[in-house]
Amino acid sequence: MLRIAEQVFSMLRDGGWVMFPIFAVGWIGWILVLTNCREHKKTITALAAVAPLLGLLGTVSGMVHTFETIERFGFGNPVLLASGISEALLTTQAGLLIAFPLLIVNALQKRVNNA
Repeated sequence: MLRIAEQVFSMLRDGGWVMFPIFAVGWIGWILVLTNCREHKKTITALAAVAPLLGLLGTVSGMVHTFETIERFGFGNPVLLASGISEALLTTQAGLLIAFPLLIVNALQKRVNNA
């Protein structure tokens, strides 16, 4: 359990500032899913739509970070470029990992409620 917590905090740290809103959107979305309240269906869909957009924002932020590093130090050291690229990929992954399950669960709950 401690190892999982370490990995989560590492991912939050390495993903940059955008990971915190993505993480919050995920928590709020799953809390709403688990409460299974019908009033929260518009809300869950909105959170599922916002998550990949935040991931895209993190991608842009990570690429800006990468280009700033290139401007400052050049292409000579790939280790310096890795942090910006990692930030871009982690936030994209996190946004999609939040959005897909929320959309699927929300669609399934709609089908169950309409049946």
